[in-house]
Amino acid sequence: MMPMNVDAEGCITTLPARPVATPFAALVDAAREGLAATGLLHSLDLYGSVASGAGLPFRSDLDLCLMLRQPPSAAVRQRLETLCRQLAQRWPVVSKVDLGWLGDLEGRQGLAWRYWLKHHCVHLDGVDLGPALPRCRPSRALAWAVNGDVLKALEQYDRRLLAAGDCAEVLRWQRQAAGKLIRSIHVLRNDDDRDWPISLAQHRQWLTRTWPQQTLALDYFMQQAQQPVVDVVPFRQRLAAL
Repeated sequence: MMPMNVDAEGCITTLPARPVATPFAALVDAAREGLAATGLLHSLDLYGSVASGAGLPFRSDLDLCLMLRQPPSAAVRQRLETLCRQLAQRWPVVSKVDLGWLGDLEGRQGLAWRYWLKHHCVHLDGVDLGPALPRCRPSRALAWAVNGDVLKALEQYDRRLLAAGDCAEVLRWQRQAAGKLIRSIHVLRNDDDRDWPISLAQHRQWLTRTWPQQTLALDYFMQQAQQPVVDVVPFRQRLAAL
């Protein structure tokens, strides 16, 4: 049997090219036009559930990856953050914008960028970096490159939950934090594991097998990642405990 999301050559499978689903097309076009107009972009890519074709209108977050030609100055970062904030105000599903520059692709530190661009992104504008990048193989090092920031990221979500101004914001941060947690536990993999979960459901399946003693806790976070309910105090307590 072929390991999950790994091809016959032992490489992680790549995301098949597909058009952006119609309910998200207007938002994607606005993002492409607004960001390209800055003259700063080398490439613009889309990842996450919308890119994979699993996105649900008015529920799924839209995740963008911006690659610049040179390191962004403070002024450039502010300009792009303002533009992304304007997009998010118009379309609340805009949830995450990863910003990098071409130098971020180099060396060991660039492993996570190369992995995302090669295996998870749908190219929208500029130069398509994916085809020239090598395919990645499952490894513990790759899991850590992608999710080694888990503690810092979850601490940031905890602060956002404390500062949330309304229920919609609480639900947004709970959903994102729960998804980040489920995916990040993948750093517990061994180097001889040949499978590679990609979707949230696959990560949940992998975790059930790897960490069965935490089944009830993981069930809770899976529910919060898919259909969250406002549960700030218990959510923060469970997050800290796990």
